[in-house]
Amino acid sequence: MLKAVRRVERCIMTLQGEIQYSRYILYPVSDLDRKRLMELTGEDSICPMDEFLGVANIPFSYTPDLALHIAKTAACSSSYEDAAERLKDYGVGADQARRVTDYVGNLIEEYDKDEIKRTIAGYSPKRCRAARRGRRPTDGYTLYLEMDGAFFNTRGKSKEGSSYKETKLGIAFKSSDLTVDKEGNYHVGKRAYLSTNDGVDVFREVLLALAIDCGLYDASRVVILSDGAAWITNTWEKYFPFAIRILDLYHLKEKVGKFSFQIFKGKKNEQARVKWVQKTNKLLEEGKWKEVLNFKEVSAYKDKQVNSAAGEVNLYKYIDDNKNFINYPEYKKEGLFIGSGAIESGNKIVMQKRLKLSGMRWKIIRAQAIMALRCKLMSTGLWDEIVVPLHMKHYSKTA
Repeated sequence: MLKAVRRVERCIMTLQGEIQYSRYILYPVSDLDRKRLMELTGEDSICPMDEFLGVANIPFSYTPDLALHIAKTAACSSSYEDAAERLKDYGVGADQARRVTDYVGNLIEEYDKDEIKRTIAGYSPKRCRAARRGRRPTDGYTLYLEMDGAFFNTRGKSKEGSSYKETKLGIAFKSSDLTVDKEGNYHVGKRAYLSTNDGVDVFREVLLALAIDCGLYDASRVVILSDGAAWITNTWEKYFPFAIRILDLYHLKEKVGKFSFQIFKGKKNEQARVKWVQKTNKLLEEGKWKEVLNFKEVSAYKDKQVNSAAGEVNLYKYIDDNKNFINYPEYKKEGLFIGSGAIESGNKIVMQKRLKLSGMRWKIIRAQAIMALRCKLMSTGLWDEIVVPLHMKHYSKTA
């Protein structure tokens, strides 16, 4: 037996504003009643009105659509303080915005982990159309994969004493999602992102799952565009040995530019430096990398050690290490995209604009939660396709 002891006021915040109502809370009359209620509900009291309205156990006393709005606003804002300003009509402060965002972000992060395991189970390169022996098929679409890493400041320190942690980001898109403007610049339409700060081994699985979700098995060609980092080479060899690997032309030109300052010092040599850069870039874009390696100033670095931490570049080694991936005339002939601008802009838009602002220091788990949300936000259609229904389903279970 239960009895109503008192009427209690409650406030639920919705997207349309505050809803206040009073209701009775029912308590067990005897110890036996209390034990029975606990067995049935796991609670020591019940509120029929809350149960009827479906708000008995909703987190934060926010309706699910408002909680989702708060998380989305915080993920899009430059900081939780900025989010609180945007959400002031709902009385949401920075701390509350942070808690709600963690709640939704962690839900998406756990979903991603489960989906990645399920997606990559049983993967074999032999199942991919692009891995068939003989001449590469040219009908159908080309799947492009790009990846990069960036560091953000954390609230802890590693064993080496650094407070910085790297998050890696992958992007996938199809050739059918590429358009070219009048100036010859490429623009990516539909795209998908995934990220992790759990290290390169985990990221390789993340990228594989992303590729499979975006059509890896049926792609006629798979292209990996990168800056030539060793960990990307290892990713290519392990999961995508059949892929066409291309060293991003603009990264190569960037290396040329940095190297030029090492061999042309002072303002009086600026004109000669610019002329040398233009000549070198033209040769590389034409596929004449051997000529560049034979430049006296470049070949002088063949066995030379440089201080990479200070920004020095060994152009000879960089070109020689990547010589199999810089046949730009052939790539252009095949109609392939040769720039990794999509991942460069992705790193800025998805990661840096939220994690790397001045003075920010993050708990690692919180950074991953916000990145899980931002990846879905910046991926075409995935917020409505995944985040909204998953959140609503989870909220209904909670309630």
